[in-house]
Amino acid sequence: MKRMRALGAAAACGAILSGSLGATLTFSSPAGAATPLVKVKEFVHATTTLATLKQTVAIPRGRLSGTLNPITGALRAKLALPPASSTTSLAGIGLVKATFSVVPTKKVMGKVDFVKTTITSTSVFNIHVDSLTPVGTSVNLVGNTCQTSQPITMTLTGPFVAIGDMTFSSTYTIPQFANCGAGTTALNALVAGPGNTFTATFSPFK
Repeated sequence: MKRMRALGAAAACGAILSGSLGATLTFSSPAGAATPLVKVKEFVHATTTLATLKQTVAIPRGRLSGTLNPITGALRAKLALPPASSTTSLAGIGLVKATFSVVPTKKVMGKVDFVKTTITSTSVFNIHVDSLTPVGTSVNLVGNTCQTSQPITMTLTGPFVAIGDMTFSSTYTIPQFANCGAGTTALNALVAGPGNTFTATFSPFK
């Protein structure tokens, strides 16, 4: 219902809208801006499936916050996802627990098509490996600077749903990792490569 109320309010601004990403709606009028912007706030429930490991990792609930132009459909937002962890086997070491973070390098840039009721958004981020620790120890094999050697660009496209959750999926390639100390070679062999999937479900703030 909140997203539906956002639809009605945006339409009242003069746009022909079929929907809005905004679950909690307020308007901001930056200096020099002719069109009030709709504030967007959504919970994000995400999973990623790592192709080389054939393992799906659930990422704790995050948030998307930003603005939507009700005339042009331009979306600008920040994505914040908590660190996620998974356990796998590492040759010569045994079970290890990996904790990683998605670290955006740019804002999420997107477009809402109010006629086709679709949304397309592009995110650019690094994967930072916070720790790679053999189970039963406190030894971090990768140090504090381990991350992908270059940012990942991922585009999500899907239908807009006026009421309820919206789910989008995409595939992406994980670049080689760098600055990971003794764990660099193992990470590149285990994780880097194409064919990974990312699925995100956006839910209105309640």
